[in-house]
Amino acid sequence: LHDQKSDQNTTDGECEGSIVWNAESNALFYVTLDDSHRPYKLYRRQIFDSDGKWMDIQNQMEEEELLMEEKDELFNMHISKSFDAKFLFVRCSSKESSEVHYIDLRPDDYDGDVMSDT
Repeated sequence: LHDQKSDQNTTDGECEGSIVWNAESNALFYVTLDDSHRPYKLYRRQIFDSDGKWMDIQNQMEEEELLMEEKDELFNMHISKSFDAKFLFVRCSSKESSEVHYIDLRPDDYDGDVMSDT
């Protein structure tokens, strides 16, 4: 993520490319890349406050949370949203296997936990 005002990157490294908004459209979920360009860390960043006002970059970075890290270098991480926009799917896959985790995006149900495998 890039702050145009300061012309600085505001993430550790590069992003994988997929960005998903939460149900209230006030926070982003995104995946960053490691040094070998493997997507491996899932973050959530609050962009707007509870009143719908844009948060400055410093506050956004303070509100950013690491939700999941794929430590196995054979696996890549990708995210997508369900068609009904209720869930964020986190797919970790290698050439031989894959697993899917999910996060409930609905405001009343979101607690920041990555839910069960399927």
